[in-house]
Amino acid sequence: MSKSIIVVGPVILDKHYFINKYPSESSLATISDTSASIGGSGNLILDLAKLDNKIHIVVNSVIGKDEGATLIKQEFSKYNNIDMSNTVVLENTPTTHVMDSLSTKQRTFFFDAASNRDFDINCVKLDKAKGSLLQVEYIGLIGKLMDEDKDYGSKIAKLLYLAKQNGMKTSIDMVSKNDETTIKVARSALKYSDYCTVNELEAQSISGIEIKDSDDNIIEENIIKALDKIKSFGVTTWVVIHSKFFNYGLDCNTNKVYKAESLDVPKSYIKGTTGAGDAFLSGILISIDRGFDLEKALKVACSTAVCSLASVDGTSAMKNYEKVMELFDIYSKGCVYEEIRN
Repeated sequence: MSKSIIVVGPVILDKHYFINKYPSESSLATISDTSASIGGSGNLILDLAKLDNKIHIVVNSVIGKDEGATLIKQEFSKYNNIDMSNTVVLENTPTTHVMDSLSTKQRTFFFDAASNRDFDINCVKLDKAKGSLLQVEYIGLIGKLMDEDKDYGSKIAKLLYLAKQNGMKTSIDMVSKNDETTIKVARSALKYSDYCTVNELEAQSISGIEIKDSDDNIIEENIIKALDKIKSFGVTTWVVIHSKFFNYGLDCNTNKVYKAESLDVPKSYIKGTTGAGDAFLSGILISIDRGFDLEKALKVACSTAVCSLASVDGTSAMKNYEKVMELFDIYSKGCVYEEIRN
């Protein structure tokens, strides 16, 4: 097992405002209730902490000195394996204001980056981390780490290079942004990444290959091309693409491609989809930590993703590894798990 998993990314406070209907411009909406929870990289951190209480999780993020930071610290303090000693404290905690429409069940997001704007490479501490796994989360939303670096392409790429020089394995994911800067930074980061886990929209952005047809269905032939394209940017070990119904993985060493169907749960099981992508990633990371092969890792990730669907906030329902894999035993019957390129 790894000595620790170091998570670099924005830990965000999500403030939810429950409204009857999202208003048109210049109109009024009445807030019926509010709530607050941890979002951003906090989802992944909490998922990992619950999956295995023996994994040492180091939080490399930026928070503030405000009420939001207090809530984050209180939540993380419930888990002995979450280490905030490398967390940088500046002024205000990054916050997403979420408008939850009770009539349509749709959400609208307003993101205040706050101190995350100053999240720079000097905020990340790699000392004494040899043998660990570095996970850079939410490429596209990590402050000055998105800035250009003349030698490595981006500061994120430089950070990943330094981590590898320090004997660490490296892993990345990103946000679903299609802008030129995010794509450029993500590609620069892939050169120094051992693992890459993205959803189908992000994979489409990075690879430049259309993955869905006009009816929003996955084009499997193009998924394989996208996996190969992402590998060509420099990924050494696994490239994983996840989507609502099917998930795919490329073993960069054997060139084998695996397909794993998402678990078949009843509609009544699903309480929310927030954080499902983070939960899927947590399954990949715990599989790396435990030395599983890619075929097994996809099954674990499908199970962690489904586990998260049983709660509105995406992390409350997460269980330990053994309990999570019981879900696989129950809901994988009839699902497809196969090697589609050998």
